[in-house]
Amino acid sequence: DNCEVTDLEYEDFSNISQCNTGLIRRTWTAYDANGYHSSCTQLISITDFHKFKGSDIVWPKDTTFYDCVENFDTSITGSVIFLNEDFCSMVSARYEDENFNVVDGACKKILRHWEVIDWCNFNENDPDQTTWKHTQVIMLQNEEAPVFDETCHERTFCTYGPCAGEITYIKTATDDCTPSDKLRWYYRVDLDNDGDWDIGPVPSNNASGVYNNGTHRFAWTVEDGCGNETSCEELITVKDCKKPTPLCITQTATVLMNYGGMVTVCAEDFNLGSDNCSNCNTGSYDNCTPKEDLRYSFSSDVSDSCRTFTCDDIPDGQQVFLTVQMWVTDEEGNQDYCTVYLDLQDNEANACQDTSIGSIVYGFVYNPDEIKMDNVTMQLRDNENTLVATTDDEGRYEFNNLNNDHNYNLSAEMPSDYLMGVTTLDLVLIQKHILGIKTFDKPYKYIAADANHSGSVSASDILTIRRAILGNANVSDEESWVFTPDNEDIRNNPNILSIWKDNREVRENDFGKNINWMGIKIGDINNSNSNFLENRNDENINLYFNEKSFSKNDNIKTDIYFNDVTNLSGGQFTLNFNSDVLEFDQIIPNTEIIDKNSFGLSHVENGQIAVSWIKPENISGTKTLFTIVFNTKDAGNISDEIAISDDLINAEAYDNELSTYGINLISRNAGEVTSGFALMQNIPNPFVNETTISFTLPESQNATITFMDITGRMLKKVTGNYSKGTNSITVSFDNISSGIVYYKLETEKYTATKKMMIIK
Repeated sequence: DNCEVTDLEYEDFSNISQCNTGLIRRTWTAYDANGYHSSCTQLISITDFHKFKGSDIVWPKDTTFYDCVENFDTSITGSVIFLNEDFCSMVSARYEDENFNVVDGACKKILRHWEVIDWCNFNENDPDQTTWKHTQVIMLQNEEAPVFDETCHERTFCTYGPCAGEITYIKTATDDCTPSDKLRWYYRVDLDNDGDWDIGPVPSNNASGVYNNGTHRFAWTVEDGCGNETSCEELITVKDCKKPTPLCITQTATVLMNYGGMVTVCAEDFNLGSDNCSNCNTGSYDNCTPKEDLRYSFSSDVSDSCRTFTCDDIPDGQQVFLTVQMWVTDEEGNQDYCTVYLDLQDNEANACQDTSIGSIVYGFVYNPDEIKMDNVTMQLRDNENTLVATTDDEGRYEFNNLNNDHNYNLSAEMPSDYLMGVTTLDLVLIQKHILGIKTFDKPYKYIAADANHSGSVSASDILTIRRAILGNANVSDEESWVFTPDNEDIRNNPNILSIWKDNREVRENDFGKNINWMGIKIGDINNSNSNFLENRNDENINLYFNEKSFSKNDNIKTDIYFNDVTNLSGGQFTLNFNSDVLEFDQIIPNTEIIDKNSFGLSHVENGQIAVSWIKPENISGTKTLFTIVFNTKDAGNISDEIAISDDLINAEAYDNELSTYGINLISRNAGEVTSGFALMQNIPNPFVNETTISFTLPESQNATITFMDITGRMLKKVTGNYSKGTNSITVSFDNISSGIVYYKLETEKYTATKKMMIIK
């Protein structure tokens, strides 16, 4: 321009692809000072002159691993690297794996097929021009064989069944590469170790099952994922460990000296099935050893089978009572014994010289089921002194060196837990007797039912016992037992309440005689304190409540009700509530079923309420038992805060046939019953060898059952993942003597505890 250009600008019209190639049309415009302008167009072409090619790819190297590798991703095996990749390329890489297990030279081989594509230069009609492929070889080599967690060695399994037993025998191993649940197992069994393989190979590490007593050879092989194997053999002895059952004659055995002043007595003479036991058709027995092969002795020394007694064994030359043990030994060497009493007497010819050392009073104390009672305190009084003796393990007491010229008064006592053996079922039995529905069939039951010692059985006795069950009365353990001389009246006279006595006069003609007593537990009508037996049904009775949510500082009411029950006569349970969230306000009983005296509130501050009810007319259908009212301290759901337990009293209900049921508490939501959490009573209970425990879970989950003795010491723990609904486990205790064992079921949200009885 002949004038000066004052401004210069341009505008682009582009047609550029994602690969940054194409054409740009750029229009330039120039302006002078007078406003005149002029334009021209510039064409700019962008072309990829250096296209991406195969030589620009660095492929990952073939790799062999000698250590354990679980995840063969590119972070450890390497990936594709691109060289000279510019803005005109769009390169991507992908791969597919082809896996091979246990191949020559490796236990795992991966062929990783790589593919690289430059999408900017891709031609679908000729894809190979811009597509490159490569196969990477990845190998895992491992020569470490699995290792048994416990080396093969001789071991013994105890069984308690009939000459064969079910053993639990599971082998485990670990490997440096292969997870334990991926190891491959095989076992074989040479029964009786006679050189022939009788079982297998079985593809499992669990050889549990029933095996005859004897020694068997097991061969194990475990293989890892790389084909490495470990094998071993071990001898397994299945042994009868159950003690024989000794049965002694129950009466005192009287033996007379011969004319030479001595007598030989053999231990087998005290066997209940011996020739010395008239009208006996049974005797000591064992689960494996035939009766005729059992060995009898006076001690654990099996050679101590017979003993000779002389006049030296009779201090007064007339009579002595000796306590002896009859030991029974089976073919495996298992032993047990029972205690008998030997009345050793001089003969009519007076072979032993008499001496004067005083008279004797002795006898036994039994409960109504004729089970001998130990630790009973016997008191023998005259005008000057009181003599005290305690019954031994066989229920026997004895007073020696008594003055022949004195008269004595004999009595018995045994303080114990007032509620031992006492449940609401006893109240049901008393009520049925009072109403004439089912009267007492044995005289001792009248004494057991007369809890207030009025000389009669009435509704007042029911109130007395129920207050004790609910914890609403301060009862004395001194009053828990009464004792009366064992005679015809206590066994057969229904008018026993007017004639029974708790003491007995002992005069001169009673010396040397057997004076037996019967102990009667107050309140325990069915004598459950000693026999530990109950007519328990496998099913449970369900109590329900409606699920509801609540806010803080609410006042909420919850009905506890039965749904479609049949012929219930009564029941009892502990109602637990979370006292950190709920504050007890009141209970409103349904007076058609339960009255205000049916609740024990002495532990309400701890979130526990005892409930006990009986109903003359059996409960059937859908009935509200009671309504409980709470003030809320926090927000929550009622199903999370209340439960039924055995904490204060066992949770159980009774039907009109006096069968006992467990009780569950189940929530309902929108008319639907949700599966509850419940722990059932073990069956059988009590038990000798093994017992089964059932429980229900609201959903599949992990659960633990812990077994403890009365001191809280853990005896056993069983943990597993269990399914929704009812589950069961069978347990045994090889090294536990007779007694009570508590078992506690725990899940993430729930806990329940019950107790069982072992008898051995």
